[in-house]
Amino acid sequence: MADAALCRDRYGLFPPDMFKLITCSMCYSYLFRLKGHLTTNLTSPTELVPKTPQGPYPQGTCIKADVDNNDAVNSVCSTLSSEDCTRWTRCCEAAVRCCDRQLNEPPRNTTELFCPRTWDGFGCFGDTDASQKVYIHCPLYVEYASPWGNVSVYSIAVRRVQGNKFSVLKFKIGIIKQEFLNTEYDEAVHKVRIFE
Repeated sequence: MADAALCRDRYGLFPPDMFKLITCSMCYSYLFRLKGHLTTNLTSPTELVPKTPQGPYPQGTCIKADVDNNDAVNSVCSTLSSEDCTRWTRCCEAAVRCCDRQLNEPPRNTTELFCPRTWDGFGCFGDTDASQKVYIHCPLYVEYASPWGNVSVYSIAVRRVQGNKFSVLKFKIGIIKQEFLNTEYDEAVHKVRIFE
């Protein structure tokens, strides 16, 4: 089975060690999109780089987003509050647990359309039948999250249009944003997140 040693996030399938670094880098970018001094390096998504040359990090800084490396954590957290540093590391740890869960769950045995298990940047979702809605509790590392709130995900499958071109749906219902597009199968699969 080709996917046996791969974990999925919203951008694709990765070996667990690469998944860990990419998702941790993305955790920082998602959690601190507005107030963070770093952003994911688009040419090397396992690294965090300064957003602007005027910030606290020297130009040319590249930090491997590895929460198991104390130097990397100290460098990333040097411009975050203690609470924000904890939020970032917890998001990274949750992504790793999601990868472990993905690797330990048996593969889906169906010819029906479904959204495959994935880490969407904030939470871990299992395989979900098309047109179904699933819930997870709001993760506490998300700012202003409540342990009593839920995040719901609608699973909508879209058939291939032609060749490698896929139709892309845009959802404009309430506070919804497109979270996932999987183009590795015969179908494009979308997941959207709604905060309720």
